Amino acid sequence: MILENRLLGLRSGIVVAVPIPDQFAADGEEIENAIQKSLSEAEELNVSGNAITPFILKRVSELTEGRSLRTNLALVRNNVLKGSQIAAELTRLRSIRTKRYLHKNESNSKNKIAVVGAINIDIVCQKSENFTSGKDLVEGTVRHVMGGVARNVAECLTRRGTKTSFVSVVGDDALGEVALSHCNHIGLGVENIAVEKGRPTPVAQLLLENGDVMWGIADFSSHQYITKQLIKEDEIRDASFVVMDCDTPLATGLQLAELCQKHRKSLVLEPTAPLKFAEYINAGIISEVSMVTPNAAEIESIIGHKADVNLPESLKIPAHHVGTVTNMVKCLKEMSTGTPSRSVLTTWGRRERCTASSLKTTRCSSYRYLRHQQHL
Repeated sequence: MILENRLLGLRSGIVVAVPIPDQFAADGEEIENAIQKSLSEAEELNVSGNAITPFILKRVSELTEGRSLRTNLALVRNNVLKGSQIAAELTRLRSIRTKRYLHKNESNSKNKIAVVGAINIDIVCQKSENFTSGKDLVEGTVRHVMGGVARNVAECLTRRGTKTSFVSVVGDDALGEVALSHCNHIGLGVENIAVEKGRPTPVAQLLLENGDVMWGIADFSSHQYITKQLIKEDEIRDASFVVMDCDTPLATGLQLAELCQKHRKSLVLEPTAPLKFAEYINAGIISEVSMVTPNAAEIESIIGHKADVNLPESLKIPAHHVGTVTNMVKCLKEMSTGTPSRSVLTTWGRRERCTASSLKTTRCSSYRYLRHQQHL
């Protein structure tokens, strides 16, 4: 997990919880009780601010007759041990990955993945908690973030050492230069990224509040220039499989799907947004797709599409997910049968996801595998 986090260039931190060693577990319970008692005493005595930490440490030591110090030292030593073991394993995994990466590039330089779709620049704004209303400008933070579903996929593949061919469009403006520079920086080739003269690079300005998008303004007009002429048949022929997002104009998407069928390449479709996904569904392109990755809102786009599906009662699907899983199976039944497998991966927020595949397997938010007998 740590290695993948670093390889993908994520800015998030990782917390590793290390319990007290077993031989000190009993002391740990005693210390926790002492801490709670000390906190209650601090509140009764109105101890606060800088004085509270020394008060708690002193009272815990007194209540445990010094055993808390011994246990804390054992906990620190164990943390150092676990941290060292993690660091050693991370170094080992990096070494293995480097050797595999070099071997892969030497043995099969043509093995790559083709990605087609949007590059966007997201301008993310978040107001300060202590902002003063009524001013011309509101205090807060403003960040420029590389975006675009297809671009995100291409970057992740590149950071993992996968050779990637990326087809997209930027404008001949400053933001376009930023996008191309970033691609070059991470090692993602720009030879298939067109620069449209007189056109703006796709950009979205988003206002966040408590981490949620409150509103946004976008100019994605340049997506229309991801045309059929940018698709090179030899790139598709030589690819292991193809990924496309629904920001790609429908005419271009249809041609790409035809090329994938012609050369027997699996096509992965990233829906991007409900309306765009619905447009692709209505055009029948789903019948040529091997894998699709809609979120819960996007999968609703296929409600009423084709025949209804009856899920077996043996499937213990949470009631609030039955509708979505039904739509997933509808989608699965319409997908390409010319590839070894078909899959629909749907997410509900950050922690819940469900997959339906031609292997007759559904995986729900409980992360249990639930099998059914219906032929998909």
